[in-house]
Amino acid sequence: MKKTIKYIILILITCLIPIGTKYGISYAKYAYNSVWNYYLSSKAFYFDSNTLKENNGKITNNLWDGDRIYFDVKNNLNDFLSSEYDISYKVTCTVKESSSETSCRVMDQSSIYEGVLSTYKKCYNETNDGVDVKNLDKATCEMKGYSWINVAASKDLYFDLTNKVDHAVVELNVTSTSPYKKTLKAEFALNRDYQKTGTIIADYKDQGEDGNLILTNSYEEKKCVRINWDSSDLRLDFEPNEVKTYATDTEGYINEIDIKLEPKSSHLEKFYEANIKNYSKSDFIIKEIEECN
Repeated sequence: MKKTIKYIILILITCLIPIGTKYGISYAKYAYNSVWNYYLSSKAFYFDSNTLKENNGKITNNLWDGDRIYFDVKNNLNDFLSSEYDISYKVTCTVKESSSETSCRVMDQSSIYEGVLSTYKKCYNETNDGVDVKNLDKATCEMKGYSWINVAASKDLYFDLTNKVDHAVVELNVTSTSPYKKTLKAEFALNRDYQKTGTIIADYKDQGEDGNLILTNSYEEKKCVRINWDSSDLRLDFEPNEVKTYATDTEGYINEIDIKLEPKSSHLEKFYEANIKNYSKSDFIIKEIEECN
């Protein structure tokens, strides 16, 4: 039944996409994912991550120290929308390239790891009466007019490499196997560079129809940066459930965002290119600011 629904969605979207358009394939994939996610949310199923993406997020860390790389999975969309089911998932870690022989392992085990996000419910006080309801059972909770809700569950995971290398590209796939299938993924480019310290390093990778802006924080503390760009040329790949401080132009396109960068880490933002030309980091204005949300 689930496969049949997927095929119907794919056929409908394919029929609606004009052949030969510049963004036809990308949009079809985006539209398919959007419709499928809507179907999953209608079943109260949420499987997400702050690190991984459905469209294979790319993460570059030019200040990698050889230590563990952390990522997460969660069963909620926000504080009020959590899955009603236990979610079984499988993590697969693969080294695509490296400067010397090495392999990947998840949670100090092998390249494959399996786990479960367990769900449970609790009483939640949405009123302003100040009553502590966390220990109430379902019947008492609802009888007193409070809400019996699903509680968000998340799991912090990590992978590392078995041998010391100066460069590696690691592909990470996390797939929910039950009760519904959804895959989150990311490609990590890990580079050792001990020369770059105390700066915010920016780079833009132009990929033709889209590109990735990569910011690396080489400081020992968190930093906040503000990024501006011409929204008539570049459109931010922005998902509504992402929390960002941003500004828009007169047509409603985002042309400024504030980003918090963790110490000794890299951050990626994806952009779609509205016009055909070569873009670079010079197309962005990037400056450090005192604080950001």
